[in-house]
Amino acid sequence: MTLLKIRLLVTQIVNYILVGKINYHSIEKIANDPKFDISEVKASVAAISFILKNAIRHAVDSDNLSNELQQLGLQKDTSIALSRIYDENSDKLTVCMKEHSLRLSRLIKVDWRVDYVLSSSALFDVNGPSFELNLRTILHYLLPNFHQVLVAISREKFRIILTELKQACKIMESAL
Repeated sequence: MTLLKIRLLVTQIVNYILVGKINYHSIEKIANDPKFDISEVKASVAAISFILKNAIRHAVDSDNLSNELQQLGLQKDTSIALSRIYDENSDKLTVCMKEHSLRLSRLIKVDWRVDYVLSSSALFDVNGPSFELNLRTILHYLLPNFHQVLVAISREKFRIILTELKQACKIMESAL
């Protein structure tokens, strides 16, 4: 693979990590080379993505990255090109990885309601409030699918949750 194609490929992978979109037209230019099969290009994309993400995760500087890639058998000019692009984008990649790592979902909106049920044919003891909590979350940063969780709890469970949340808040404030 030529140095220009490697730079193009690494740049596309960096854009994919940052934005979540990849320019398939640029990737097709690389895949149209008669020396390379589409499966080899896919393997290259996966390998470079793995290298970049783990380098960011472990805060590797560009010189060490270049040296390690050369020790793994990558050509010197190729490893230098990859590490330069990594160095140019490392701050943005670090911020992006911190924002999107270890997140299952992000809380968007919280609504709550208190109902006081006076009588019910299904329950014996109804002389108490019922608490309803409605949580709206976004499941993944790349796919903005909203998810709604509705939680209904009794007075006793609400008291326990409220006490535990107050304790957690105090612990978090003391940690700062």
